[in-house]
Amino acid sequence: MSRRCSPHDYRATVDDARSLFDEIESEADVAVEFDAERERLTDLAETLEAVYAKIDAVADGVAVDTEELQVRLGNTLNPAI
Repeated sequence: MSRRCSPHDYRATVDDARSLFDEIESEADVAVEFDAERERLTDLAETLEAVYAKIDAVADGVAVDTEELQVRLGNTLNPAI
């Protein structure tokens, strides 16, 4: 069973950013490209996959620590305004 709960699945944040880039590019009155940002999002997505794989593989004794890691990821990726 995965220790990753839906509110802590930040791959959706990556997908949201990709969609936003697509929307901006298609609706912009001037040429706008987010190729470099898309590459960084790909790197982030790969890193998140690796992190989630490690979280899923850890022993139950560190569940609180993995929860805190996921919360910190969220605070970094989705800072409060």
